[in-house]
Amino acid sequence: MTKSRVLPFLLALLMLIPCSLISGCSSGSSEQTTITPLSTEQITLTPTPTFTPTSTIPRNNALEVMKWFPDTGGTYGYVNLAALREPQFSHFYQPFASQLSIYADYGMDFDYASWEALQYKGDDTYAILINANWNISEIRKELQVGGIKGSYRGVEIWTAPTEGAVALRDGLLLLGEPDDTVYKCIDALKGLERSLYDNEDLREVVGKLPRMALTYEAATSGELFPTDIADCIAIAFSAEKIDANTVGLTFVGKFTDATSAKNSLSEFKSWAITSTKYSIENVKAEQEGQFIEVTMTYPISELGTCNTTPTETGL
Repeated sequence: MTKSRVLPFLLALLMLIPCSLISGCSSGSSEQTTITPLSTEQITLTPTPTFTPTSTIPRNNALEVMKWFPDTGGTYGYVNLAALREPQFSHFYQPFASQLSIYADYGMDFDYASWEALQYKGDDTYAILINANWNISEIRKELQVGGIKGSYRGVEIWTAPTEGAVALRDGLLLLGEPDDTVYKCIDALKGLERSLYDNEDLREVVGKLPRMALTYEAATSGELFPTDIADCIAIAFSAEKIDANTVGLTFVGKFTDATSAKNSLSEFKSWAITSTKYSIENVKAEQEGQFIEVTMTYPISELGTCNTTPTETGL
């Protein structure tokens, strides 16, 4: 059941945003992250004998997907995988997608994945949710090899010793480590535990990002958070395709009050600028009430050029 380096790959996809915000972009960590199966909600699942490509790029639902993750801190990320398969991004997407071919024997073909979302804290606690037209029969067949089947709140759970858990539900694959990460996700989805969506600060900053962005990240603490900026209580940033040659970045920060936001405008703008290694242009910063928004652009041709490879990227 062991498959490695999925989390580093998904974090690398978030590199569309300021690449220096992903610690692996600067350090090239060699530590491996092991992922295993997660759980399956007890719903009638119709096995899919073959994969059928997504005909349209799915609408961004980064806000809605926040309901799947518990409000336990860490960083939230969302990637529109279907949009990243557009020709303009092939030089960035394909090298990383090739790393996921190791999951083919699970019946998982990431070339048909629509989007993925994740929540991570440090290098050993994470949950990843992926939407695709999975071959459920093949996935279950593989999980039976070394996996232990159980259930939690009506959800089918597959676990492996020291490796985490896997859950399946109507085209959704949930991966988590340690096991209780999966249980907390199920509790959040069922409304038994506060979700990230219930966190007003996170919900508001994500809600102010462009609706059809390629990638999103948001946090109220952790390694991505600008702890040296006074009174900042939540941040979010996204990357979107402006045109065939340009990527746009948007940073949003929420502060304790309007006065704090006004006083921090210059500092937050500087932090956003220094957070990316790309050749940025068209930088704009605005403050409205408790919020600051900074926007900028960079060439698509520079995407994925911050000295990070699939085997080096880590937490």
